[in-house]
Amino acid sequence: MEIIHEFFTLIWNVILVYIQIIKSWFIQSREPKNLSGKVIVLTGSAHGIGKEISIGLNRLGARLALIDINRNLNDELIEHLKSESPDSDIIGYTCDLSDGSEIDLCVSQILKHFGHVDILINNAGVVNCKPFSELEWQDIRHTFDVNVFANFRLIKHFLPGMIERPNGGHIVAISSACGLSGKGNLVDYCASKHAVIGLMTALDCELRSLNVDDNHIELTTICPLTIATGMFKRPSTKYDFLMPILSPIKVAETIINTIRKPDPSFIVTIPSYAYWLIIMEKIMPRKAFALVDRFFAYEVGRH
Repeated sequence: MEIIHEFFTLIWNVILVYIQIIKSWFIQSREPKNLSGKVIVLTGSAHGIGKEISIGLNRLGARLALIDINRNLNDELIEHLKSESPDSDIIGYTCDLSDGSEIDLCVSQILKHFGHVDILINNAGVVNCKPFSELEWQDIRHTFDVNVFANFRLIKHFLPGMIERPNGGHIVAISSACGLSGKGNLVDYCASKHAVIGLMTALDCELRSLNVDDNHIELTTICPLTIATGMFKRPSTKYDFLMPILSPIKVAETIINTIRKPDPSFIVTIPSYAYWLIIMEKIMPRKAFALVDRFFAYEVGRH
């Protein structure tokens, strides 16, 4: 009888969670989080959605540690941000995220200036856009160094401090819809983005097993469709109103709004309905979904 009682208690608790989620769709029970004064580390800050996230966070009064490999673009961005907010606390860091020693040095400089980190946004990424047969080993390795291993290293550096602090912290990983699916000419990129989702999912499980409260350490994985940043040189879509090439400004707005939610989702697809297309792929026979895939013709050409 005890196992029956435990089973129905489990079912009831799951139902309550779903009720709470559905309720949150219609009723915003709490004000968005105030990011003013929060220390936020952002990688890949100088271009694309990283640049737009930087601009949005600066307007909300966050203290920013902006990491990018391109010193000139990062300096130009910081000059622009300080022209908007002269009293803002913004520091730029030039760092090759494929080099672990550079990451370690960068982290020590960040902690020396800011003392702690409230939010880590692992945004930096690289892509090759080549058929698998043309990928060199160094291409694949570089993709994983930047897209995956840098995430591991930065989380390893900042997570212990977040756990120790009373206010906790929030780790945001920018993955991709490619991390939930797959595309030709993007085999190494898709694999790296799958790895990011795997990292965040397993880390979430581990933190819960260690009784780290969800509200103390929050984890969010962002999975957008293709974004018009220039990273993908030849993106194409047959039905833009269904499967759009996304604006970096709109994606950045969604990411910031997600961070500010009192109870941010663990996985966020952009647009939100893309999640159901991915579910469709998982449950349909492979040959049947191949027909759907050809119908949408949502592709990235080789570079």
